[in-house]
This record gives sequence, structure tokens and C-alpha cells, in this order.
Amino acid sequence: IVLINVFGFAVASACCILSFLYMADEHSYDRHFSNADRIARICLDRVYPERNVLWAPVPPAVRDGLLAEFPEVEAATRVRKEEFAVSSERVKGFNELIIAVDPDFFTVFDHKFIKGNSTAMNQPAAVVITQRMAEKYFESEDAIGKSLTVGEAGLFNVAGVIANPPITSHLRYDIIIGLSFDRMTNFNVWGNNFGFYTYALLNENASMEALNDKLPAMSKKYLAQSETEEAYNKWRAEGNDYRFF
Repeated sequence: IVLINVFGFAVASACCILSFLYMADEHSYDRHFSNADRIARICLDRVYPERNVLWAPVPPAVRDGLLAEFPEVEAATRVRKEEFAVSSERVKGFNELIIAVDPDFFTVFDHKFIKGNSTAMNQPAAVVITQRMAEKYFESEDAIGKSLTVGEAGLFNVAGVIANPPITSHLRYDIIIGLSFDRMTNFNVWGNNFGFYTYALLNENASMEALNDKLPAMSKKYLAQSETEEAYNKWRAEGNDYRFF
């Protein structure tokens, strides 16, 4: 009986320790950003007549709507995941983890810059790469000013090198380019293009809950403007809606 009790206690203790480690790991995600408590990701509850579908990426115009409607939003950025082969003069054709962003990306998500600084994305045809990408594509050379071909996006000049992001980040990337390369997408669209993860940095006195309460009014305003009043009312009457949160 004593052996059984000791064994049971050991198993229970191990389970408690594993649960604690799991919870600690989960709560460590994205904590390396100094403004983590002020960053909100905008998501979408797309309401259809017969069902609801939750989306993490949202239409591209949401970012501009946040900046126009809510003074408590200090900065906002879209993030779109890309799949391109990357080449330099000496290294050819590797697929890398790439994201395309707005210039405010480094305001929302602060990074440690090894070379360059957070204004790097304001430069035309700029690319920011991680330290491991600098070593992979340029070895011991200074990567700043060097060129990278990023698939169909074209030729970019390295404007910044950042420290490798920790694995405890929900965003995974090694190469960051500007969304300005994309001349095909209509960034004013409020519907049917759910390809952009959208983040807002709130000012220090703002409330996440208060912003969440205001989002339905933004949705109604801009969706109504994108259609005729008759078409919008008919669409809503049929049981459709966009509920951002």
C-alpha cells in the first residue's frame, strides 16, 4: 500500500509539473514585445444566414479604418504571409518564411536591430532580414545595402538586420518586405478578401474592451459605404454580417 501511495504521489507530482511548464510556455508567447499588453489583433466573425465562420485574417481596409475611426489606436499594421524563393548573388532559390507588412510594423512590434533601425521599412524596395538570413545569404559580409531577389515580389535592398525572433512568437518570419510591392491588391476592400492579419497598438490609456465595443460601428459604417443602401440592407436582412472583435 505504501509503494502504491508513493507511486501515485510521484505520478501526480509529475503531472502537476508538466501542467505548470505547459502553462508557463503558453503565457510566454509574444512577451518579448515591450508593448505586448497594448497590442490587439483584429479578428472577424463572418455571419452567414445558416452559420458563422471565425477568421483570424481580415479584409485589407480594416487597418485604415482603425486609424481613421479610433484616436486611441496609436499605430496599426497588416501582416500577410508570403511564399517566395529567395536568392542573393551567392545563394540561390531557397524558400524562406516571409511576411509583407505596413511601415508601422516595427512601431507595433519592436525588435532588436543589429544593423539599421525601425525606420527601415520606410525606404523604397527595402527588406529587413534576421541574423540567420544575413549569415546564410551574405556570410561574413555586411548585409546592409546588399540585394535580395524575393520571388515574384522582385529585387530588394537590405535595410535592416534584426535578432532572430524567439520560438515563443505566434508570428514566424525570417524576411520582412513592404506591402507596397503588391500593386494588384485593392487595399480599400472591406469584403471577400480575408488575407491580412491586422494588429493595432493602443495608447497607454486605452482599453481593449472599449475598443472592442466600438468595432461594430466601424463595420456597419464602412460596409454600408461599399454598397448601395438598398443592397446593404438586403444583405443584412438575409442574415449576413461582419462582426469584428
